[in-house]
Amino acid sequence: MTRYRMITLMVIVAILLALFRPISVIEVCAEKGRPIYGVYEVEVNDLFDYSYIHSVSMTRVYERIWITPEYKLVTTQVRYLDQSGAGLPDDINDNERFYQEGGWFVIDGLTRVSDSLIIQVDVLYDNKIILDGIEVNLFQWCDQGRGVVKICTKQKAYLVHLAEKLIFGV
Repeated sequence: MTRYRMITLMVIVAILLALFRPISVIEVCAEKGRPIYGVYEVEVNDLFDYSYIHSVSMTRVYERIWITPEYKLVTTQVRYLDQSGAGLPDDINDNERFYQEGGWFVIDGLTRVSDSLIIQVDVLYDNKIILDGIEVNLFQWCDQGRGVVKICTKQKAYLVHLAEKLIFGV
């Protein structure tokens, strides 16, 4: 085999390995899984925030979510302004800490595990995820600003991710 063919073969193998390498993503889709609305590259062990306006207190809430190596979503922290908001946590378990910080009520050390987040979104509640400082408004994919979206994490081949971006614009 000539040197030129060997280099060409190595380049082709490198390109194929790059295209088929697994990547981790957050996928925002309809509740049943299709259609896919948005796909965002992340890393295992990344943290992101899910944020919304609480429907009773009408104040901002942030939930910190950890992506586990098994692609589970774990709520690790909740921050909110109004302690009287219905449904917001106000008690703690053994490994959790409750404190105030800069006017926020904070519960740290939560371990609420789920495979996905099913979120009822509404333009009035400004539902969004925040990935590395980039805000993704979840209501943008809902008819008349209301609907349900599903957020999950998974691993997929880079080539599949690239094809979804090119073909479906996600």
